Amino acid sequence: MPDLTVSPEEASRICMKECRAMCCRGPIILRLDPDEVTGFYRLAADLGTEARINRTADGGGNVLFLDQERECCPMLDTATSGCRIYDRRPRVCREFPRKREPGCPLSEHITPEPEPGQTP
Repeated sequence: MPDLTVSPEEASRICMKECRAMCCRGPIILRLDPDEVTGFYRLAADLGTEARINRTADGGGNVLFLDQERECCPMLDTATSGCRIYDRRPRVCREFPRKREPGCPLSEHITPEPEPGQTP
């Protein structure tokens, strides 16, 4: 996985202020690992919100943002664009971005992975 070339604080600022957490809104599916589903439900309940999760055959789950009440991740604070469970967010969120993504200013700050056949 590529590394970010900015501090965690700067990464949060970029996500919250520059793109307003676009990776947490709209027609996106958040994939939860099997060991994350129950905790995600509990965290949502603790925050007084509902998480609609479609369970998958492997025991994991998919959170379709368009199926949620506000058409975004149920853990997103839409006023601040901050993640309400940042310290306990799912693996896929912790690892994002993995590559440069159009419209994602944070992805401009990742160390690109070497092309196939190149040594790092």
